[in-house]
Amino acid sequence: MAKITKEQITETQKKRYAKRRKFTGATAPEPVKNPQATMIYGRILEIRAQKTQPHQCDAECKRAGHRYFHPFTSNAQIYGLANGDLLITGRKK
Repeated sequence: MAKITKEQITETQKKRYAKRRKFTGATAPEPVKNPQATMIYGRILEIRAQKTQPHQCDAECKRAGHRYFHPFTSNAQIYGLANGDLLITGRKK
């Protein structure tokens, strides 16, 4: 029995898809688009955060109550995405 090549498989799949489209009126799937980002803050000065998940901890971390302070020297920005998530980035949009 002769081996089937990847090109033959791809060609057969294309033919089947075209036949299905012809009879069902299906259209090609829409390309996935990235969610629209809206700038919320143009410059982040600092972030204060607290770890709640298990992590490697030392005495200083315990004394601070697992709280961390992150000052930003770069011009980081915060964007809001359409699904409600926040995006923090140092890149310009």
